[in-house]
Amino acid sequence: MKRLLWLLVLAAGGGYAVLTLHHSSGIFFFFAIDVRDRSHWQYRPDGLIDGAQPLVFHGDRARCWLLLHGYGAAPQSLQALGEQLSAQTGQHIEGLLFAGHGRQPGALLGLDIEDWFTQALAHSEALLTSCQSFNLVGSSFGGAVALGLAQHYQEDERLQSIYLINPYFHASKRYGINGEWLLRRLGPWLWYEKLNATDLRYSGDSLPRLRYLNLPWQPIIDSLAWIHHITEPARLQAIRARVFLSHAEHDSTASFAAVAAGFAHFQSDKELLPLPGAAHVLLLSAQRHQLILALLAFERRGATPP
Repeated sequence: MKRLLWLLVLAAGGGYAVLTLHHSSGIFFFFAIDVRDRSHWQYRPDGLIDGAQPLVFHGDRARCWLLLHGYGAAPQSLQALGEQLSAQTGQHIEGLLFAGHGRQPGALLGLDIEDWFTQALAHSEALLTSCQSFNLVGSSFGGAVALGLAQHYQEDERLQSIYLINPYFHASKRYGINGEWLLRRLGPWLWYEKLNATDLRYSGDSLPRLRYLNLPWQPIIDSLAWIHHITEPARLQAIRARVFLSHAEHDSTASFAAVAAGFAHFQSDKELLPLPGAAHVLLLSAQRHQLILALLAFERRGATPP
């Protein structure tokens, strides 16, 4: 009788675990990765989610800005910053839409950060055909791409400053466990993370967050080795552009400790702005105003004729 009772308890526990995984991930439902998003967002005739379009603020091309969003996001996450930069500097600003983003989440499959770096490099080269100098802004994965570009242009004085907002150097711990270990072990068979519509807003702020309801993990896993390579100390030390970095001290997605350790290796003019809380996409959080003011002040301090 006691054995039967234990078997019932184990079966109930296993059933509860499977049900919990079903509600939080794409386990057993690989084929359904696009279903929830397809019914949630408004899509344009070209297949883009309405609001996910690239950003362009026309202005003076003596100095231009390239804004790079994070994984699973869209240029919309950088719109408030782009508007302020345009109003305060009058300079030309473009927000790139990374390949696979702004559509159905299945469009991300088969892509990784090397694809987005190649795309951003081509876009920066196109900008430099008409811009005398430029700055980079990268949020989350976009911050890692910005670092890669800064290393590509480290001997090119046309790159003036890089602004890293909640950049991804390493995953935060989950339940006290290394976040990247969990991603590598569980991501391939849990497949994607299920979010609720309420997860698209931050507490204390009314701005919507354009982020997929079903977020695939494999492109993140496939990007980790590249990110670890471009965040090696020697590669950070070689960057000559000015560096502004802001990160939430308890960021639940990207490790603040890893970013702070990396920041110590930058040798150029630099500033670190730690912010309280656990918000990851800071430019959509209630702290974005403080962040934008600090970013603009750093830019003014380093302003030199291009």
